[in-house]
Amino acid sequence: MSLTSKLIKTGLAGGVSVAALAAANKYLRKKYTSVNKTYEYKAFSWRYAQGKINYIKRGEGRPLLLLHSLSAYGSCYEFSKIIDKLSEKHTVYAIDFPGCGHSDKPEMTYTAFTFVQVIYLFINEVIGEVTDIIASGLSGAYGIMAKRNFCDKIGKIIIADPVSIHSLTSQPTWKDSFIKDIRNLPVTGTFLYNMAASPSGYRLFTNSLSGDSVKDVSRETSKAFCESAHIGGSGGKYLFNSIKSGFVYVDIRKSLKDLEGVSIITDTEDAARKKTASEYRKINKDIKIYEMPGAGHMPYMQDPSGFLAIVGDIL
Repeated sequence: MSLTSKLIKTGLAGGVSVAALAAANKYLRKKYTSVNKTYEYKAFSWRYAQGKINYIKRGEGRPLLLLHSLSAYGSCYEFSKIIDKLSEKHTVYAIDFPGCGHSDKPEMTYTAFTFVQVIYLFINEVIGEVTDIIASGLSGAYGIMAKRNFCDKIGKIIIADPVSIHSLTSQPTWKDSFIKDIRNLPVTGTFLYNMAASPSGYRLFTNSLSGDSVKDVSRETSKAFCESAHIGGSGGKYLFNSIKSGFVYVDIRKSLKDLEGVSIITDTEDAARKKTASEYRKINKDIKIYEMPGAGHMPYMQDPSGFLAIVGDIL
C-alpha cells in the first residue's frame, strides 16, 4: 500500500488528530504539485475584481477564446493538443477560470455569474474585438449567457460535450449550502478535498461522466489535472465544493432560444450525450450538431485531429 493510500485510510478512521491531518495535507499538496506539467501554460496575468486570471495568447488572426471544462481539475492545459494548430489561423486565448489552474483561487462561493462575468470582462478588456469561443461542458452555458446578455463581441460558439439542460436547471437547497460550508472547513475539509483531487480521484471523476472509461485516462494525464487542482494550495476546494453543491448551474433555455452561431460537438455513440444534444436542438433548431463517435467528454484530447477538422469547418 502506498504512503498516499495509508494517509487516506488513516484520515477516514476518524481518530487522527488535527495536526496529523494538517501534516498529511502538506505532504499531499507537495506530492501533487511536483509533476510540472502545467507550468508551460502559465503566461500572462489579467486582474479583475476577484483576483488574478492566468491566460495564454498565441498566433494571429480572428480571436478565438478557449474555455476549459469547469472542475477543480480544469485549466487551459486541457487544450494542449490543439492550441498550436489553432494558432496558425487565429489569435488564440485560453484562460484558467478563477479557482482553477494558475489563476487565483479565492475563498468564496462560485456561481454561474462568476464565470459569465469573467468571459464578458476578459473579451472586453483584454481581447477588445469580436471573438469566437470554443467551450467545454458547463463552460458552454456560460458562453451562451455572456453572448445573450452582456457581450456584443462574441461571434460563434462551439460547445464540446455540453451539459444537459435538465442539469443546468437544478438549484441548490439550504442543505447543499450547509454541506458546502462543512466541506470548506480549513483542515478536515482540505483533507477531503485532497482525497477527491488525487490522480485516482480524477480518473473516477471522468468515469462518472456518462460512461467514460477509467482506462481512457492515462496516468500522466490524471497527474497533470491533479496538479492543476493543487496549484497555489488548497483554494481549489472552494470551487470544488461550489460545484458539488450545485451553485454553478444556470438555466440557459431562454438565452439559447433563437441564438445564432451555436454548434455542438459530441459523442453520439453515448446515449446520454446524444439525448443532451437533441435537447439543445429542440430549444434552438438552428444549432448544428457534429458527431465524434467515441470521443468522450473531452474530444479535443481524445481525438485532436478529428476535433480540429470539425472546428475548421465551423470557423
